[in-house]
Amino acid sequence: MQVFQHFGIVMLFGALVCLATARSVAGDFQSAAEACEAGKARAKNMDLDGAIAAYTEAIRLDGKDAQTHLLRGAAYGHKQEHARAISDMDEAIRLDPKLVEAHFVRAVEYQVTGKTNEAIAGFSEAIRLNAQLFQAYNNRGGAYAKLGDREKAIADYTEAIRIALRDPAAYFNRSMAYAQKGDYDKAVADLTEVIQFAPGNVSAYRNRGMLHGRQHQYDKAIADFTEVVRLDPKDAKGYLYRGTVYGHLRKYGEAVADFTEVIRLQPGNALAYNNRGLAYEGKGEHAKAEEDFSQAKKLGYKAQ
Repeated sequence: MQVFQHFGIVMLFGALVCLATARSVAGDFQSAAEACEAGKARAKNMDLDGAIAAYTEAIRLDGKDAQTHLLRGAAYGHKQEHARAISDMDEAIRLDPKLVEAHFVRAVEYQVTGKTNEAIAGFSEAIRLNAQLFQAYNNRGGAYAKLGDREKAIADYTEAIRIALRDPAAYFNRSMAYAQKGDYDKAVADLTEVIQFAPGNVSAYRNRGMLHGRQHQYDKAIADFTEVVRLDPKDAKGYLYRGTVYGHLRKYGEAVADFTEVIRLQPGNALAYNNRGLAYEGKGEHAKAEEDFSQAKKLGYKAQ
């Protein structure tokens, strides 16, 4: 998975000033600016419907404020109402073509709705307006990666890292691009950076463990998968992958224990039954192995 970044309603937009005119009106709010500020307060508390209602009132009172459309569009985006989010960003950009946040958020909305080329164009415009916007480089890298252009993806992730040295998302995404290229050493190095910045990142340990496995560094792989299940005892993939490495090392008892835990967490996991069957077979417990192979087949497992 690529780690896309979205300007949060509170994170960046909380710093925006509601510029709507402050003319007095009858009703819940005395001015469009007051309604906009109320929307920001509600968004901060994740009352998205309330925020949208307040922004809508602000727009009714003063429809010429680009930032209010931006804020409402962001709230729609967080609600997964992408068409409405894009519509608000369109209007914000019409009112203020240099509003970089609107270009960025519209590009994110294009990205999550599968409009990859439009997303790239939007992120590029955001970068043109603000060359230090590392989130735009990171997300454009994700768009390039989706199109299979790993070199451009890596270049964008690298630029995001240059601008924001301690942001783990770009390191994580670049690691995936390197892994897809087969450059496992660089991928491992990037995941190690992620872990340094975010020691609780389960995905980073899991991915690094998989890469260690591909490099036949099995002890390191086991150590990473062990950290995965320590951080999240319900992470079935951590047990599945560690069990697979144990099986490769002919540590069949440990493999059986891990696959059994996967089955406890995910009773319908056909691969876990098959792999436990292989581990039982390795232990010479053929009756148990056949029972697991039969269950795996019932669950739809097909031998590769």
